Amino acid sequence: MKNKKEKTNSNYASGQAVISLALIDYLKMLERLRPDLWAVIGERIKSEKGKFNYYRRNPDSL
Repeated sequence: MKNKKEKTNSNYASGQAVISLALIDYLKMLERLRPDLWAVIGERIKSEKGKFNYYRRNPDSL
């Protein structure tokens, strides 16, 4: 039973890695094709970063 759980966790981590790599590739392409849009997204990420960290620490606030 333990092996099955480890395999499930491994598959989940592997899936997250694939999604992360795909997102990074997409953002790099976006930066190259639409630098104006990339600048807007970058500013939005900076402004939301503190809020994200707050909600991650205090999930009951959502």
